[in-house]
Amino acid sequence: MYFELTGTNVRILGSLHVFPKAFPHWPRWAVDAAAWAEHIILELDGQQVGGTFNVPPELACQALLPADTWHRLSVCWPNAYPSLHEMPPWRAAALLSTLNREESPTGGLEHGYTRWAEENHIDVAYLETATEFRDALSSIPLPDVEALMLDALTNLGRNNDKLLRLYQDWKGRKLEVMFRRAQKELLCSMPSTRDALFGRRNSAWLPKIEAACKSERRTLVAVGALHLCGPGNVLELLGRPYSTVK
Repeated sequence: MYFELTGTNVRILGSLHVFPKAFPHWPRWAVDAAAWAEHIILELDGQQVGGTFNVPPELACQALLPADTWHRLSVCWPNAYPSLHEMPPWRAAALLSTLNREESPTGGLEHGYTRWAEENHIDVAYLETATEFRDALSSIPLPDVEALMLDALTNLGRNNDKLLRLYQDWKGRKLEVMFRRAQKELLCSMPSTRDALFGRRNSAWLPKIEAACKSERRTLVAVGALHLCGPGNVLELLGRPYSTVK
């Protein structure tokens, strides 16, 4: 879950994007990682998203989804969430996993690291832009997005339990356990979604990580934990020797 690239000043940490409400605090090893860093690199600057993910009505959920799927989606959609009328189906499918979850109001590790960096005057950089993220997820074929959506709608009641298990595995640095659980989920088992979320993004991140390897600054790269396991993970693609940070 937390690795050092041998012969460099780069450490790579598997993060968790959202914490459960009952467990809002960082584990000790995540705190130590931030304290070690002189420079932090995260996946995406969420504050820069703005309207990047919005689409015109003809490309939004109601226009593209079958009537029965649209009905199921619109009935359960919270008023506090962004409007479905400007939302592409891939984003709605992703947000469905957050329904019925009791999330920490302080966000996940990236949000915490961003605050830490501001308070300690540490530079933060990002591996991708909002547009690059959007383009990767937009590559998922619509039938596969609908399959994801139907699966998520069927399992809304499991969202909170899944988050709690995910957090406990992450806190315990049980990366392989997280990966085995993820393989049972359609999001990670379907080739198109696996490639869009992990394959093409992992590959696209390599130049920025390689550039950090040439720097003398102690650099912490924090990416979602599932980017560090399974075929084509970031560590494998880098092809560099590494060790676990104790």
